[in-house]
Amino acid sequence: MTLYLLVTADKYELPLAVCDSAGEVAELLGRVRGDIYTTIARKLVSRETFNGHQFRIIKVEIDEEDDDG
Repeated sequence: MTLYLLVTADKYELPLAVCDSAGEVAELLGRVRGDIYTTIARKLVSRETFNGHQFRIIKVEIDEEDDDG
C-alpha cells in the first residue's frame, strides 16, 4: 500500500494530511498530479502553506501482511 503524506517542513515532519493517491493530494491542494510527483522526487518544500504550515509531500510504502492466524 502506498500513502502520500503532507508533513511539516521542519525536522519533526508532523503529519498534516494523509492521502491514498497523488491525485487525491493534487485535488486537496488544487494542483495537477504531475506537480505532486515532481515535488516528491525533488524533495521540495512548498512555498504555500497548508493549515498555516509550510509542508513537504512524502510517499510512504507500507507492507501489508496477512494475519490469518
